[in-house]
Amino acid sequence: MRSDIEVPACETESQGHAQIQIFQDGRIESTVILNNKGNESVRFGHIHHLNPGASTGPIIWWLSSPVGVDLNLTERHIDVRQDGIFVANPHFASHAAGLAELLANPQLLRQFPFDHCPAVSRAASCRREAG
Repeated sequence: MRSDIEVPACETESQGHAQIQIFQDGRIESTVILNNKGNESVRFGHIHHLNPGASTGPIIWWLSSPVGVDLNLTERHIDVRQDGIFVANPHFASHAAGLAELLANPQLLRQFPFDHCPAVSRAASCRREAG
């Protein structure tokens, strides 16, 4: 996860890696490891959806909890592992509808925004798990 490939790009030394696993039962599990080299405050994590040409879109799954809370994580190394928490939104009324889009378009926007930057990155790996 790098801020220089975010839209819009943002300058920060902090970066990381996110892995999204999708299980056969539809459960989404995330593993996010951040190197907070910029000594910033990480607010929360989520996956959201952008329609073509849009610059913002609704949150589909929270990847941190409590949901919607500014976590203010300031450690140098941050490790967040959690099941995704679906929230109904204007684009997807159900987990199943959001999951179908995620499977069809695994590059949905995943973010762990810092106070300094509106978002860390779009880049994350997504894989389907058996079981």
